[in-house]
Amino acid sequence: NLSPDMVVNLVCSVHGIEYLAAMIPAILDTYQIPYSGAGFSGESMAYNKYSVKKLLENVNVPTPKSQLVYSPKDEIRKVFNFPLIVKLNEIHGSVELDSGAICHNEMELHKRISFLYETYHQSILLEEFIIGREFSVFVFENLGPEIFTVENKFSSSNDYSLASFDLQWGQEKLDNVKYQDPVINQLVKKAYLATGMRDYGKFDIRQDKSGTYYFIDSNTNPVFGPHEIECPLTDTLQLYGYSFEAVLTKLLENVSERGYNTLF
Repeated sequence: NLSPDMVVNLVCSVHGIEYLAAMIPAILDTYQIPYSGAGFSGESMAYNKYSVKKLLENVNVPTPKSQLVYSPKDEIRKVFNFPLIVKLNEIHGSVELDSGAICHNEMELHKRISFLYETYHQSILLEEFIIGREFSVFVFENLGPEIFTVENKFSSSNDYSLASFDLQWGQEKLDNVKYQDPVINQLVKKAYLATGMRDYGKFDIRQDKSGTYYFIDSNTNPVFGPHEIECPLTDTLQLYGYSFEAVLTKLLENVSERGYNTLF
């Protein structure tokens, strides 16, 4: 019997299944209840990393060379340069992202594909690993999309370091520093629109030795909460001078002003 004026959608999975999170905007659309974040189509697409890559490529946003495989028996195309990084296609949160995800030869590659397939029974994304720097980019709508970029600084300073599962969720934390480049801003604005994000979103980017930026992941519904829970979105915006209270207030204002306006 609840009749909410609006909903702040913080759902990232249902019963541990990430792609079912898209049911939340679908249900809210059905009842015409205003809500924060992406609509059904944007949220659905977010849980297929390969499809997101194709969307980005269609708007000339660079992504690494890639291939989607469905089992260890699939033939690997001979167009890649090692090292490759092997990812789960349908799960976010840096799950199974560690040093073992970076493969330097075919033996390591086939071993990693077999491990992920036997453990998770889902499609697997292969990408050329971009050797170089890594950035986290958050978008928050404040009179239009504003872009907040930080460079990920790692304790082991080498070009193979990445935001692993342990760094994201373990005791050791990433050190982030503000970073600004108009090139990133232009690419992120295109990517934000192409992926159907709304109110906020996140992109992970790496930069190779030539200075080219490659988009390696995106998230329409990144973790949102106060500083006490060490929320990367909130912590990044604080680096740029925005308190959690100010961000939450603006988010609620955006949803209230928009009212019910479905985004397909």
